Amino acid sequence: MSYSYSTIIVGAGLTGLSTAALFEKKHKDYFLIEKDTEIGGKIKSSDIEGWSIDRGFHVFIKEYPNLSLFPDLKRCELINFEPGFIIIKNQKAYKNINIFKKFFNGLIHNNFPGFSLKDKFLILKLSLVPPNYLPKSNSVLEFLQEYGFSKEFINDFFINFFQGVFLDKKLDVPLSYFLFIFKMFSISDVGIPKGGIKEIISIISKKIPESKIKTGVSINKIYKNKIVTDEGNEYYFKKLICTDSLLEKKFDATIKKNLFGEICYSSTKCFYFIVEPENNPENIIHLLPQSELISSLYFRKRNSKEMLMSVSTLNCETTVEDVEKQILEHFPKINIIKFQKSFEIQKALPKNKKFFNYNNENFCKYNENIFFAGDFLSNPSINGCLESSKSVVRFLS
Repeated sequence: MSYSYSTIIVGAGLTGLSTAALFEKKHKDYFLIEKDTEIGGKIKSSDIEGWSIDRGFHVFIKEYPNLSLFPDLKRCELINFEPGFIIIKNQKAYKNINIFKKFFNGLIHNNFPGFSLKDKFLILKLSLVPPNYLPKSNSVLEFLQEYGFSKEFINDFFINFFQGVFLDKKLDVPLSYFLFIFKMFSISDVGIPKGGIKEIISIISKKIPESKIKTGVSINKIYKNKIVTDEGNEYYFKKLICTDSLLEKKFDATIKKNLFGEICYSSTKCFYFIVEPENNPENIIHLLPQSELISSLYFRKRNSKEMLMSVSTLNCETTVEDVEKQILEHFPKINIIKFQKSFEIQKALPKNKKFFNYNNENFCKYNENIFFAGDFLSNPSINGCLESSKSVVRFLS
């Protein structure tokens, strides 16, 4: 069969859905196609034994500027994380309070080994850096060293906290992006939607008529003005918006530029357990700088005796047995009742810095009628997806 649309959007993840919703708001002609049988892309949750658990460690930051595109997102009910973190060293827990939100408590009570008074003032100062400030340092770690943070604090806090955010132990991201995310965590409420991260997808998808989305569409080839599916259907377009860099591999040789051939992605794997803990506080991020595998961990109450424990690792080869061993090394009083589920996300976040904020536009005009949008062209975050969507829709409108 043959179909024809003014604009076709490929990919019903956050970028594709928000692009479609913005076109809908502007009363533009479009059609959204998705290869999977469900929408959401990497932003998905699963319901297990009455729990909504996310496929990967996601957080929702309420001060993201581009949430204003969809005000309903700001009204999303959150399970808020406590402002701060807990560091586990030598089987001892050190609770650290967000100095920006609780200044005096942060100065007095944050006392884990390596967190000097100088580090406390520097982290407060860093939180107040103006948005247009861009240091001359070549890397995030170099910048933190030059800024004056102690080596131990860089390792125990910055690397261990932000490796779970950027999925990179070297924090190899643009400095402007690092400073933006750091400030967001400093000043904003951070949490997880009560219904899971899928609530974000649900809120935006409700703005798109069901007649304008088709799932289960597997693309065989993309030509100058049409898409051919594996079933032989043809979708003609005047404009095409691709939300995944890998779609370039489907392009016909006459239009392919091999622009995104070098893009690579970080992977992650998360595990969920039911545990009986010994006075472990819920909804606060735990950092384990002495762990070889665990990048982040947190607890949520299940009932009066049990908690759901979420564990993330950057090593997709990690097994359940590996994680259990690490947990018991750092939390000897925890009783692991049951392993619930694990999720492996092979293409979790883009890594190539050269494509971030692409050409200062956050999207790519591939040729006269084909465009790419997504957080890989902006910055890897919910805010980056929305920024790229906003930019490409503005250009095409």
